[in-house]
Amino acid sequence: MRFVSPLLKRIVYPCLAGAGYFRKVARPGLAVITYHGVLPPGYKPINPGFDGSLITAETFRQQLRLLKTEYAVISLDEKQSWCQNGGEFPARPTLLSCDDELLNKPYRDATDSAG
Repeated sequence: MRFVSPLLKRIVYPCLAGAGYFRKVARPGLAVITYHGVLPPGYKPINPGFDGSLITAETFRQQLRLLKTEYAVISLDEKQSWCQNGGEFPARPTLLSCDDELLNKPYRDATDSAG
């Protein structure tokens, strides 16, 4: 798995995106994007399996700019209201979430032990 994930992220997915594959297979409806965390400034990799799920702050900013210009980012409240009351989402609705279960624990542990 340590080999497959970087291969997918750095080679396969960018090639598919560049070829327009994702636009061709995208279905209408709500897209949910989950972030697993943003690397803190000066972070030194501790665990490649864990660190591979995190992105840099600059990459996060770039992705948010893209989402803001190309998609209709909606809140969880808007999504719940739509589910309860019906109606239609705007074009290309996108909900962002963050899996903060880990709370960047390896980073916290490393900084705690360094202090």
